[in-house]
Amino acid sequence: MRHSTRKAELQARLPLDAGGGEVVTISLPWPPTVNNYWKSAVVKNCRFPIVYTPERVKDYRDAVGWLVKCSELPRFEEGVDLYVRILLHPPTRVRFDVDNFAKGILDGLTKARVYADDSQIVELTIIKGEVVPKGAAVVSITGKRNTHAESDGQSGAEGVRAAH
Repeated sequence: MRHSTRKAELQARLPLDAGGGEVVTISLPWPPTVNNYWKSAVVKNCRFPIVYTPERVKDYRDAVGWLVKCSELPRFEEGVDLYVRILLHPPTRVRFDVDNFAKGILDGLTKARVYADDSQIVELTIIKGEVVPKGAAVVSITGKRNTHAESDGQSGAEGVRAAH
């Protein structure tokens, strides 16, 4: 009974209702942790170590890009405030910090051009979900026209355009 209560509680939190904006949801693979986001290496005859992005992180960004393209997710233009909820389904019961996984997800969505810039995010909620094989991150994004943005005469889910 506890399991079904927890599941209902999580589903009640997703997707976010930001007052009439369009909600888009996508399921992504388990992201890399920010703890492994950058690596450093000492290069012979160099004064300072170099810092680089590991292939695993680049592969994750590419995977997110392909998933976004295949799902024909709409894009959020500049001037749209974004309300993002991330439901993390870990691959194991190992303890983890939820904040260590947001960067990989958000960077992947930015690179895939789901939104113009991650500075559009005005609210970010990260929720621990149930364990699933291989892990997953379910992301719901609600876009709502920024009241300070120029009005273009649209109503409802302004600033959302179909993917090309």
